Amino acid sequence: ELKQNFVRKEQSEQIMHERLLQMATLATSKNESDSGNFALWEEPYKQARKWTPCAAKYTLEEEPSEDNNGFILVSANGGLNQQRVAVCNAVVVAALLNATLVLPRFLHSSVWKDKSQFGDIYQEDYFVNYMKGDVLIVKDLPSHLQSLDLEAIGSQITDNDISKEAEPSEFIRTALPVLQKNGVVHFLGFGNRLGFDSVPADLQM
Repeated sequence: ELKQNFVRKEQSEQIMHERLLQMATLATSKNESDSGNFALWEEPYKQARKWTPCAAKYTLEEEPSEDNNGFILVSANGGLNQQRVAVCNAVVVAALLNATLVLPRFLHSSVWKDKSQFGDIYQEDYFVNYMKGDVLIVKDLPSHLQSLDLEAIGSQITDNDISKEAEPSEFIRTALPVLQKNGVVHFLGFGNRLGFDSVPADLQM
């Protein structure tokens, strides 16, 4: 009797195994014949299909012009995440001040010990081309500005000069006059200097 029970159990397991194989084969065939669109990734909710990604490309109504207020330099401190936020904020501040952004630099930190620069992490040309409808971006300052001592002429703005998570009005009040006077502003540090709540909706896109 024990032998019969064992045989029946073995047969049952074999039948189950064959059924599972058949189901797997059927599912695979269905997905492969469905133009490569696997049912697993199909959105079951019709309303959700109408949603668009929040990162969808948005372009300002007026494209930026080279005839603007000058150039924005940013030397960002902190770790990779803080630097990522600084890059996003730099783009917004450049648009806000109607300026051309120079590709941000990353300050070397004795804590993070990471010597990576913008080009080591991001694709520079893609970044410049992708943002051209919103902000003009260049890789370097024009030659006539490179020789300037930005701190000496008052064009260097540190984290002590701008409040943490400052409103756009503070950048306009603090940085814009310097930018219009000298043609360049260097934000040194730039750690969490821009708040999100009061940024115009078109710049948050």
